[in-house]
Amino acid sequence: MAPLGSFRLKMNRYRGLEHVFVGVGARPDPAWVRREAIEVVTVPRPRFREMLADGRCEQLGALGVLALGRLEWGLDLLEDPLDLIERVVLSHIPDRS
Repeated sequence: MAPLGSFRLKMNRYRGLEHVFVGVGARPDPAWVRREAIEVVTVPRPRFREMLADGRCEQLGALGVLALGRLEWGLDLLEDPLDLIERVVLSHIPDRS
């Protein structure tokens, strides 16, 4: 995962930081055990575009990631080819050595 930055969502009410990342190549961990009744939904990019266009996306954080991807890396996360997105994201992962 490559970091896009840390931000505050409700600066007048909440002091916590929201850390924003973009990841590529995600896949389920076979050892993961669900402990809560949380439904994981995968949304293909064309469907996500439709959800944005007709007001069905209410997740402000998702919109922030789209904007930051464009501003920080020059990427259109909804339209650019996935191989380009992967190359750019991987090039922004901090060196852990």
